[in-house]
Amino acid sequence: MKLSCMVTALSAMVTFTALTACSEKAVPVPAATAEAKASATPAAQVEPVSAAAVASIPQRPAMATPAPSAASIENARASATVKAHESDPATLRVKRLVIAKNVDKREPVDAGTSFKKSELGKLYAFVEVENPEADKSEIVVRFLPPGEKASRGNVDLEVGASKRWRTWASTRTIDREGTWQAVVTTQDGRELARQSFEVTN
Repeated sequence: MKLSCMVTALSAMVTFTALTACSEKAVPVPAATAEAKASATPAAQVEPVSAAAVASIPQRPAMATPAPSAASIENARASATVKAHESDPATLRVKRLVIAKNVDKREPVDAGTSFKKSELGKLYAFVEVENPEADKSEIVVRFLPPGEKASRGNVDLEVGASKRWRTWASTRTIDREGTWQAVVTTQDGRELARQSFEVTN
């Protein structure tokens, strides 16, 4: 009797031990302590880049700009010359060109566009010039007979150092009937103004 009781008690102890061993597998693993968390290196930490490291970065080579051709340079110069000529304030301008029988007190007298040949002695071409830069210069007045290219009574006139200048040329060569023209040009031949007038019998 005593032996069977001991066997039974021993079996009960073995069974309890086995159950205890199985229950240990369910014990949870403890989380990291606050100390461990504080000592961890943050994943997003950025280290400063040294100047030497920046200098070692390979640079992209600069693209070479092609040199302008001779033709493009010449075209640019021509355009600049045209613009400068068009906007040049020193260019003389004829404000008035009047054909008259006389000039008095620097104004034309008996002006007109038709004159009788029998009444003509001198005939005047009165010119009022705008001279923005007030530079001294010269103009030329020519009288062109009807149907002819050769001019008569070519007169060189001075333009003084004034922004407004009045001057005149006269001729006694108006000896034919028809349409005449008085032409004002610069010394180099650039036309500034032209005025037609009739000479009748």
